[in-house]
Amino acid sequence: MLRRAVRELTTAGYPAWCSSRSARALVPDRTFASSATARASAGSSSGEPSIEFEPRVDTYVERRRAWEKELNARRKEWAAEFEARADAKAAEVQSERERIEGEKAARKAAKALKSAARAEEVAREEKARARAKETALRRKAVVRAQRDFVAHLRKTAREEELLKASRNWVTAEDLDERIRHALENPRPMY
Repeated sequence: MLRRAVRELTTAGYPAWCSSRSARALVPDRTFASSATARASAGSSSGEPSIEFEPRVDTYVERRRAWEKELNARRKEWAAEFEARADAKAAEVQSERERIEGEKAARKAAKALKSAARAEEVAREEKARARAKETALRRKAVVRAQRDFVAHLRKTAREEELLKASRNWVTAEDLDERIRHALENPRPMY
């Protein structure tokens, strides 16, 4: 940036303060005024010639000061522009960060709502699953009780059948007598 400023402030490779080196006057110019003007300006009535000095014009120093003043003004402008750009960039970054944070907060809120809705749905599903499981367990218990009852009935019926049949069974005491009876009274098998 400084190089650009120096380039802008120079003409044909020379700074503005040294563009006319021969125009510098280190010693004031002396001019001799006519006696009439000298007397009128000096207010003296004598016939002596008066010497008027023009103010010293030191163009090198003045141009150097002007150039430095202009360069400092430009530097201040550039610093202000740089600071303004940096502030604008920081504000842009901050606004972008705030926008991202806002979007993030919105997503988080939507996610929380969705999560709460899903939690309610899961709780309802869990209750329904528990009811279905309880109903299934009750049904199984009823079916098991019915099977047990039927099995008990069959068992008691079988016991009764066996009890009736056992009356005709041969015991160890009756075995000899039954064998003798069967031998004495043979029956045809077919």
